[in-house]
Amino acid sequence: MYMPVKQAAEKLGISDRRSRYTYNSNAIEGNTLTLRETNMVLRSLVHRIKIN
Repeated sequence: MYMPVKQAAEKLGISDRRSRYTYNSNAIEGNTLTLRETNMVLRSLVHRIKIN
């Protein structure tokens, strides 16, 4: 049902390294998003950039 995080990120042009960096830096600041949720946010941002 769900696509693995790495595969979904690559499909959207988001590197696994960038996803994990964003996830970890947000976690250090106290953000409680999971890696999957972080990827969803990044995907949303990439999608908006591509549309504009």
